[in-house]
Amino acid sequence: MVGLTKSTAIEYAQDGIRVNCVNPGYVATPNDQGDDRGARRGNTGEGADAAHGVPNEIAEAVAWMCSDKASFMTAHRT
Repeated sequence: MVGLTKSTAIEYAQDGIRVNCVNPGYVATPNDQGDDRGARRGNTGEGADAAHGVPNEIAEAVAWMCSDKASFMTAHRT
């Protein structure tokens, strides 16, 4: 996805089209209640892997990337 994002961003840059990729890690949802995926993934509760995203946070990142506030951003992966 990283290579596709970068090559597509380069391809369409001259047309003013920005291309970015949202590639979140594990996302906690209400359907996970009691799920042990964190333990199976080796999540010890420490470090960068300790925090899980929630759908609203991802939606906010996408909305920001689509806004004029991110007009400088292209070919990035978040």
